[in-house]
Amino acid sequence: MKHTLPTLSLLAAAVSIVAAGESKIKKTELPPAVQSAFRAQYPNARVKELARETDDGKTVYEVSVDDAGVRRDVLYSPEGQRLLEETTIRAQELPEVVAKALTSSRFGKAKTLKVERLQEENQPPKYELLVEMDGKQHELVFDATGALTNEEAKEVGDKDAD
Repeated sequence: MKHTLPTLSLLAAAVSIVAAGESKIKKTELPPAVQSAFRAQYPNARVKELARETDDGKTVYEVSVDDAGVRRDVLYSPEGQRLLEETTIRAQELPEVVAKALTSSRFGKAKTLKVERLQEENQPPKYELLVEMDGKQHELVFDATGALTNEEAKEVGDKDAD
């Protein structure tokens, strides 16, 4: 049976919901398929946090890790399929086209607080940036071509904005 991956916007919504109403879990509550897939994909990563969320009747598991100093949040289906990987990167690691798009946008003078590469299986990466401008935080999502595909105002101190 072929599995259809949810779109990035649905996954981003799931991540937001997980952050807002996540249920922290213990390793023993993580399905064996997720444990196996995770260990195969990230053999040296140190687990920082585990969470489970049910959204629209679908359960996803988030594994937050430190992988040789790199912060990753990985979303899995209960069957162990990796749905989304969010990797924290430095602003200097943004592709040139994305960095130029940010600079030429209305957020070009904003302070960059956090940058993540969002990677769905078999899809080009997207880049999520948390920026601060005029005392307000904004979450921006750029696609691999540098197009700004989503912009959301965040409350300072919002857990999802961390």
